[in-house]
Amino acid sequence: MRRVATVPLVFLCTIFLFTANCRNTPCLALDPTCGAGLLLYILPPAAVVAPNFVSTTAPDTAAIALTDALSFTFDQTLNEDSCAADGSLGEASFDYSGATVTLSPASGSWDRGDGLGLNLSGCVGEELGTADTLSYTYFAADVVLYVNVDGSDSNAGTREAPMATAGAAITAAATTCSSGGTACAVNIGAGTYNVTASVTPGNRVSLFGGYSTDFNERDPNATHTSRLVGSGIAPNQVVALSAVTEVIVDGLYIEQPSQAGANCDAVGFFGTTSNSTIRNNII
Repeated sequence: MRRVATVPLVFLCTIFLFTANCRNTPCLALDPTCGAGLLLYILPPAAVVAPNFVSTTAPDTAAIALTDALSFTFDQTLNEDSCAADGSLGEASFDYSGATVTLSPASGSWDRGDGLGLNLSGCVGEELGTADTLSYTYFAADVVLYVNVDGSDSNAGTREAPMATAGAAITAAATTCSSGGTACAVNIGAGTYNVTASVTPGNRVSLFGGYSTDFNERDPNATHTSRLVGSGIAPNQVVALSAVTEVIVDGLYIEQPSQAGANCDAVGFFGTTSNSTIRNNII
């Protein structure tokens, strides 16, 4: 028997280069007579979209507690470990959850004081863009109590269970902040508060108005107005600072309606009041 050798057939295929616009179009192909379809595509680069800031639990110029966690939410899921923070508020640790990054004081406590800065930068989203840097300034206090128009003075004064009057919150804060080296703040949500007895902050107890009712925004006397309105208390003042130190009154609308024959001052200073600031108010 004669043996017949089997010789494989080899096809030489010509590679064609297409001169057409190659965006989303095959640019190289093997001659289809090869019986194979190897295609090379040149794809457009993926669009890089930076995450946009959406909201925070600690708006700019807010009063925060020394142990508060500060959350910042964007419109994209964030890449973990992409964000960085610096500023005089203190060193931060980071926790990521989807589109939200939460900053906590790395030492267990933020630095105490007024005008402390925080810069949040470098946050990269799932679409590979980098968010703009956020720069905030805070008043950091040992204790922060909350007041809202729909609160109750029997509440604890937390963000979730606010009090109803600034007077009750000031009384609750006085015990903690009466001694040196401490600071307290009362955050007052938007709305009108009828003041039937003078609001009298003690030493190192400060008042901050202009918050939204959920306290996630602060825009004093513009979008969110916290109005303290005297109600039958003349000749006494709506807010009275009497021989106190280190008190800030910030972002309030303070009104004392006129009454015949009465001294109708909205804010009064008595005794030796020192190291105190009245700012960003309408009086």
